[in-house]
Amino acid sequence: MKIQDLQNGDLLFTVGQSGMAAAIRTATGSYSHVGIFFDGEIYHATQDKGVSHQPLSQFLEEEDIYHVFAYPEIDASAAFK
Repeated sequence: MKIQDLQNGDLLFTVGQSGMAAAIRTATGSYSHVGIFFDGEIYHATQDKGVSHQPLSQFLEEEDIYHVFAYPEIDASAAFK
């Protein structure tokens, strides 16, 4: 999937290289973070900021590897009402 094909509700799983990311990967076995795409931004939670959002381009700059999961049964418009 190409970045320009992202749809509201798509999930981006990432693999970061920070110490915290390494600890999470050790516990989970693969990814260290996840965000949800909505209207060109990624909504995600961090230890420092809680739930926040940022432009997709900025989110991708901060992560080393990412995978997209499109869950067809999600109705993103209903989730953000």
